[in-house]
Amino acid sequence: MLHSIEYFYPQSFHKYPVIIFYDSHGTDIRNSTIEYIKSCLRLALIFQNIVLFIVMKNPSQTIGIINREIPTNNQRSIGYPFICQFWLHTVFHHPLIKNNYTCIMRLDDDSYLLEPIHKDFFD
Repeated sequence: MLHSIEYFYPQSFHKYPVIIFYDSHGTDIRNSTIEYIKSCLRLALIFQNIVLFIVMKNPSQTIGIINREIPTNNQRSIGYPFICQFWLHTVFHHPLIKNNYTCIMRLDDDSYLLEPIHKDFFD
C-alpha cells in the first residue's frame, strides 16, 4: 500500500504526511519494525498507537455484551467494531487530525493505488 502511494502519487512525498494509526493490543509492532518501514520509503510517515478500548463508554459492560453473543462463522474480532467507531467519529477528534486537516483520505492495509494520480486530491 505505501509503495503504491510513492509510485503513483509522488507529488505527496513532502506535502502530506502519512499517518499510520495502529492498535498495539494483540499486535507485535516494535520500534525496529517501524524504523525498518521508514527506511524503505520516502514518504513522511507518522506512526500513532491508538487504544481502541478507550473509545468505549463502559468497557466491561460492552465486552460482556459482545462475549454473550452467539459466535458465527463470519464473526469479526472484538476490535472490529471499535476500529469502525474510530474511523467514523474518533479520528476527527484525534490531536494529530483535529484543527490540522480539513480532509483526510483513508487507506487500509489492503488498499492500493492502481494508476498515477495527476490531480492533487487536497488542493
